[in-house]
Amino acid sequence: FDLILMDYFLPGQNGLEITRALQERLLRIPVVFLTVNKDFDLAVEVMKLGIEDYLVKEEISTPVLPKTILNVIERQKLREQLTTLEISQKRLEAIQELVMKITQEIRLPLDAMRDNVERLLQQHETDNLKTYLGIIRDNLQRIEKKIVKLKDLKTDKTVQYIKDIRMFDLS
Repeated sequence: FDLILMDYFLPGQNGLEITRALQERLLRIPVVFLTVNKDFDLAVEVMKLGIEDYLVKEEISTPVLPKTILNVIERQKLREQLTTLEISQKRLEAIQELVMKITQEIRLPLDAMRDNVERLLQQHETDNLKTYLGIIRDNLQRIEKKIVKLKDLKTDKTVQYIKDIRMFDLS
């Protein structure tokens, strides 16, 4: 349901009791409370329960009810979007934290390897050694570029990899 129009006077129990029961069941459906008369104390009580709006039944025939319903539904959609964004933000922050830890762990050995390869390239003149060290250096540079992309990761979007496995696209 998008919305519940709750009357205060119901057979067997009142709208407040039903609203409390809905909340105990953690149902997050917006409720607009309807009553016959303007009762300030009742209005305050239902608003404390988190009711979206409080209307007197005589207002139902006016444009107030349709506007109220549209506003309540729109606020609910905005709350849902905000919740989705907050979850995505927390997920992205967790991913970024993981990436930072991984890159820190990889960075030191890579730096040491790169420095040693550069020293060997400068000191030794053997062609085969230069060829293989050049290949190692090129691969180290590729890894370093991937680490930079990991550190700059700004989204939690993934791409299809194999069957049900998804991974981050760092290409």
